Formats: sequence, C-alpha cells, structure tokens
Amino acid sequence: MLPTNEAGSKTRLEQQIRKLEQNGQYEEYDSIIQQQLKEGVVEPTPDIATGKEFYIPHKRVTRENAGSTKLRIVYDASAREKENQPSLNDCLNPGPPLQNRLWDILVKSRFYPVLLTGDLKKAFPHKERRQRFPPLPLETSKQ
Repeated sequence: MLPTNEAGSKTRLEQQIRKLEQNGQYEEYDSIIQQQLKEGVVEPTPDIATGKEFYIPHKRVTRENAGSTKLRIVYDASAREKENQPSLNDCLNPGPPLQNRLWDILVKSRFYPVLLTGDLKKAFPHKERRQRFPPLPLETSKQ
C-alpha cells in the first residue's frame, strides 16, 4: 500500500520555492504549473487531507543552451517518505520494456529515403489519457 508523503513533499516544495525565488525563476515556474493545471496534467490538492493522498514532488531543470524550453518541471515519482516505504513507481506496473521496439523502429527506418519525426508535447502527460479509460470498479456484485 502506498503511504501518504505529505510532510516530505511539503519540505521539498518549500526548498524548491526558496531556490526559485533566489534564482528569479519563481514566476516562470508558477506559469508552467498554472498551464499544466489548466491542461489537466496536474490537479489541486484537496482542502482536507484524508491520509490517502500521494503528492508527487517536483523540481526545476534549467538548460540555458536549450532553444525553446529553458526551464522545465520534472516530477519525481520515485520519491519516498521514508527509506523503508515504497514510492509511487514501486507500486505501479512498469509494463513491457519499449527499448527493443524502439531499436527495431530505428533500424527499419534506415531503409527508407525520407524519415519524418515528431515531438510529443511536453513528454506526453495529458488529461485525455485519464478520460479514455474509465476506472475499474473495486468490487463486483455477485448475481
């Protein structure tokens, strides 16, 4: 079972805010969070915690030499509240490895004279993904 990590996440958030203010990046960081909130990538915390929440800590990554996105937000789903407790990543099914499939695609693409590539918007977190698959019922009724 995934324990709540409210205390550790609040501490990391306070440290992050201090660093952002010192570097003059707070407004830019906040605008990214607000945009993600509007797009449904993140959601506000509940007013009253039930103890079942898991807060994903986040941090800034700055690349001065980047052409388009100099500041981006990275979410840390491997964070643990305590050393002996699981992280969110530990509790999720990782699925099959995709590296072999990617390698096959790259090798096969060399046989064509033209190759088109694309960039997934902000590493593909999207609200539609959650809406496409409804949650499974926790209990099934016996008939």
